[in-house]
Amino acid sequence: MSSQIVAALIAATSALLGAMVAAAVAYGLYRRQRKDDQERLLNALFGELANIYEHYRYASPELPKDTSDRKEVCLRLRWATYGALHSTEDLTRYGFLSDDDVRGVLQLALRVRNNDLFIDFLLKAPSAIEASDLAYADQRMSYAIHTAQTLINGLVEKHPRLQSVLAKVEEELSADGF
Repeated sequence: MSSQIVAALIAATSALLGAMVAAAVAYGLYRRQRKDDQERLLNALFGELANIYEHYRYASPELPKDTSDRKEVCLRLRWATYGALHSTEDLTRYGFLSDDDVRGVLQLALRVRNNDLFIDFLLKAPSAIEASDLAYADQRMSYAIHTAQTLINGLVEKHPRLQSVLAKVEEELSADGF
């Protein structure tokens, strides 16, 4: 073999080896970035679920049982609304969730939305609000609490590091008497 062929083979082998190393490094960086993205999304989802859980755990017992003070009833109902779930804006980002978890997040979003719609309906005619309406709102909130708690427990089971965050939420609720 001539020295030119050997030099060309060495150059080609070096280029191929360099490309393979670059591809391996790029793939490693891609996997690390993807893992970091999933961690951020998991943290955001867990945070929102914990926030919903905590919100309704406060809002539900704060609903008055008596409708005689309409101003207080309306205030408590307004405080009980939650708003839209940000985690449902693009569920394709949560490919790491199971089918059941995605369905659960969607169910929770519907329950929160429907709770807000029911409260808005009540607030349109405050003089017509009855104790049974408040009891029904309380019952609806308990469904959201249960759904959020189920999702949270599932995430904690799959990602045990989240247990400490859940413990803090429960500790705050307990300290506040909820």
